[in-house]
Amino acid sequence: MAGLNIAVEFRHGSWLTPEHQDSVFHLLRKYQITYVTADEPQYGSLATVPFVPAVTTDIAYFRFHGRNKENWLKKGIDTSLRYSYLYSDEELMEFKRTLQQVDKRAKVTYAMFNNCHGSFAVKNALKMKEELKS
Repeated sequence: MAGLNIAVEFRHGSWLTPEHQDSVFHLLRKYQITYVTADEPQYGSLATVPFVPAVTTDIAYFRFHGRNKENWLKKGIDTSLRYSYLYSDEELMEFKRTLQQVDKRAKVTYAMFNNCHGSFAVKNALKMKEELKS
């Protein structure tokens, strides 16, 4: 279908291991599929994807899920509790630097806060918007 952009967000760390990254990103570039960089809790295993900023099309896309290690892998809980995480100002400043670097390689950059429990996403998105203007 012409005119539609396709994006992929990996949900298992095996996609982004050092031995697979180059071939995965090559494939995405070849087929013009936008890679979605995700931030989520890290456990030192493949249970989650590592934060690996990359640009595979003219669109850079980030999803900030939060880093709620306590709830992320729990079974039987309300899904929104996995995303119950308010990023600190220090974490947001790290993301700001990353977004600014990646934005130089993309025509457009999207940053979506999916830490959607309560008003965390809105608070973090407004803070990031303010920081990116400065």
